[in-house]
Amino acid sequence: MAYLSQGHADLAYWSLMKAARLGQTSASLSIALASAAMRRRDMAAAERWWRDALAQDPQDADSLLSLGTAQYRQHKIIDAIASYRGALEIAPELPGARISLAIAYLAAECPSLALNEAEALLSRNPDQVDLRFVRASALIQLDRAPEAIADLTWLYSAKANPAEAALLECEVHRALGDYEAALILAAELCEAFPTRAAPLRCFREIFADFMQASPTARAEEFLTAVGLPVPATRLRADDAYDAPVHPIDVVLPVHDGLEHLQACLRSLDNHRTPALGRIILVDDGSSPATRRWMQDAARGRADLRVIRTGGTVGYARALARGLSASRTKRFVALNSDCVVSAGWLDRLNAAMPADGRVAMVGPLSNAAGWQNLGDIFDANGNYTDTPMPSTDMISLLQSRLAMVKVFGAPDSALIHGFCVLVDRRIYDALGGLDLDLFPFGYGEFQDLSLRALDAGFHLRIADDCYVGHARGGSIAGPRRVELSREARRKLYLRHSALRYLSAECMAAGNRQVAFVRRRCRAIETHCPGEPTEVSARARLTSHARRRVRFAGRRAAVFVTYAPDGRILPYTRHYLQRLKALGFAVVLVVNGRSDLLPSVDCLDLAAVVIARDNSGFDFGGWRDALTRFPSLWDAELLLFTNDSIIGPFASFEAVVERVATSPAPLFFLTESEFAERHFQSFFWGLKGEALRHPAVQSFMASIRDLTTKTHAIFQYEVFLRQVFEGLLGLRSLCLFPLSDLSGVDLDIRPTFNPTHHLWRELLRSGFPFLKGDFCRKNARGQAAAMWLRELQACGGDPELARLHVEALQLQRTGR
Repeated sequence: MAYLSQGHADLAYWSLMKAARLGQTSASLSIALASAAMRRRDMAAAERWWRDALAQDPQDADSLLSLGTAQYRQHKIIDAIASYRGALEIAPELPGARISLAIAYLAAECPSLALNEAEALLSRNPDQVDLRFVRASALIQLDRAPEAIADLTWLYSAKANPAEAALLECEVHRALGDYEAALILAAELCEAFPTRAAPLRCFREIFADFMQASPTARAEEFLTAVGLPVPATRLRADDAYDAPVHPIDVVLPVHDGLEHLQACLRSLDNHRTPALGRIILVDDGSSPATRRWMQDAARGRADLRVIRTGGTVGYARALARGLSASRTKRFVALNSDCVVSAGWLDRLNAAMPADGRVAMVGPLSNAAGWQNLGDIFDANGNYTDTPMPSTDMISLLQSRLAMVKVFGAPDSALIHGFCVLVDRRIYDALGGLDLDLFPFGYGEFQDLSLRALDAGFHLRIADDCYVGHARGGSIAGPRRVELSREARRKLYLRHSALRYLSAECMAAGNRQVAFVRRRCRAIETHCPGEPTEVSARARLTSHARRRVRFAGRRAAVFVTYAPDGRILPYTRHYLQRLKALGFAVVLVVNGRSDLLPSVDCLDLAAVVIARDNSGFDFGGWRDALTRFPSLWDAELLLFTNDSIIGPFASFEAVVERVATSPAPLFFLTESEFAERHFQSFFWGLKGEALRHPAVQSFMASIRDLTTKTHAIFQYEVFLRQVFEGLLGLRSLCLFPLSDLSGVDLDIRPTFNPTHHLWRELLRSGFPFLKGDFCRKNARGQAAAMWLRELQACGGDPELARLHVEALQLQRTGR
């Protein structure tokens, strides 16, 4: 026990453990061991010993309180609450127990319970600092931020933990919508406490809220004020994959990590293209074995050179030494623990146009901070380092990125230095890396990124390029943490914490990279394996009785599957209703391109396109837009298909809502399966959406995939994110999920509303039933139910039966 009083927690703990092993167990010994473990911050051991003590004396309220503390510090909040409550049942006036309970309620996101406890205690002791924090935080969580200002003022006047009070003030500003003030204060805290996680987490959360919740003009004004680029979606045509090829040297500083280096060089050799110049290995004080291997590898190879620094000088200085031997207009700085993929250098190069305005380009990876293809942050707010994928997985990831590529390489506020293509002219003009401030390979490219932005240059992410990164092949984990923290401190001092953190948040929240990341995650989850395209574009022939003009009119592109040219019964009715409402319809008949359209098709549609059946609806829509580009000049353009039965009596009202809405994007209903998206059987564009070059580019980028599942997750699931998230178009959802049912939010992603809420949809004015739903419920009581509802909505039951039977024959014949 003397050890504890002297503060020697480790000695005390092991002395007590020795006594326990000798069989000297008792409640007092368990309590002593638990107390020593807590001083050692070993909360798991402390919890075990507190439980042991309570097993011997279950009515010890102090032990229960301490058990709760050990559980709380392990983030076992619910267990901690149970322990605190148990202690209070034994000793209702136990000092500290109610305060601990209030704090735990707050951590459990139960602000009303926390507020009740805090106010009850503050009524007796208004000078309790912890309870002031609890009450203010609870009020903020309950959207009563103005009421929290009184407690915040009191805390400042009492000089009670100014850093925590400042964090609380950040939350007050955030809750009141004063994001700029919140960010400035949070940045000051990050600068004052660069090793603490709470201020950094606070800044990131507030920044994300600001970018999402604020009007675009206000967010752009802030970004401009801190010297960062305003995000914009660029067209893919700007990426010059067929640009003239000039040699690009690759410079690899090496400090041991021989196995990583060998894998890196193998990948460079396996994926060599004409763009690759020399590989320059810079030996930065490696071991004799690594040094000999590099020398042997370079023997007889004109494209591989080894340079020695003469000692360990650090990554940045080693890179500078390698650059002294390079004369190419562009170079790649590459970590020796990287593995490149097919076409990697050409993809990086394509993202750097010849106009000389892009300073650096980086790829996506598994361990590259804001350039991660997977999660960016872990549960503790640190950058996630996913293990290096296998060679086969790297190849698969690269294939997926190439497949989902739609737009040009996005601008970024920062470029990660693990693999970066650099314009040598710009690099030299900027003075290169700061070798004195950042000698060891942490923070040097972030610093160069911000200096490049200051000079008016751009930074880009090649979002179709993947490079694996083992990370830490040359530097041990603790040393990496130390270097990272020191780099962050230096970046704050040079560029200000506000600017650097804003740049980091913009890079981590890059909308276009996030779009790519989410598409790849959905594909991996729902259709793993490599997506494949149809080997050749579908052939098609167009038929029309007269020349058609779409400009200024209501137009529709209607895709139907008809292998024998026969249109389904209710599909014919749908076309009649569209014609009656003034739509000029392009009817795409997926089946055979050599089939002549029937007379009724030419009567109902302005143009009929007979098309080979490939690419599903998306391929048909793309081909119609390509064949008749004047569709983009329509007043309103509807995309629809034959997967629905209808329309019923409410259709005219639906079209009128669409026509009078100011929203440039419209759709009937939505789903939350996989991603929140709209269902593609009825959607369309108006006004600015039809004129938007990026919208047209996206539709032109559609590929004919071989499986329907891949097509759904490649396109349908992400159409909404493209138009709303990337391009900022307003949308009209005519029958949103939230208006249809009180279904729990956790359940919504598990069902299809057109199958599971069909009755609610019909009764709210939805003018269709899904054909597959009717086909699967075509007999008995199930059929009687939907036929009865269909008739009540003005539908024709007999026509519906004929349609379903024809659909059944069609599906069986596939």
